Amino acid sequence: MSGNIGANPNMPPIDRAEQSAAREIQQAKVIDLNDRVLNLDNPDDKMISAFANYAVQTENWQQNALQALRSDKKGLTPEKLLVLQDHVLNYNVEVSLVGTLARKIVAAVETLTRS
Repeated sequence: MSGNIGANPNMPPIDRAEQSAAREIQQAKVIDLNDRVLNLDNPDDKMISAFANYAVQTENWQQNALQALRSDKKGLTPEKLLVLQDHVLNYNVEVSLVGTLARKIVAAVETLTRS
């Protein structure tokens, strides 16, 4: 495959949509929280900071997705809907993971306070 993604117009729409999604993911802004979290001394501050940064990142993603949907003059194409569905699926998995992590942290704290 050549380095030029989307160069083959004969490609099925699903493949073009997957390549478009891959291109969007490659262009996505990655936030590195390691330096900010490692410089904190208190573990509570680390956890609070990580959750706060994740909340901000999630809000930014949601606003960007809504803006992209509203600004497109062509309307919702199947390719765009496929990319959006992929992003929503990833968002759902991440939110579920954060919820599970929060429940486990609460359970661990409750166990420690009982002993």
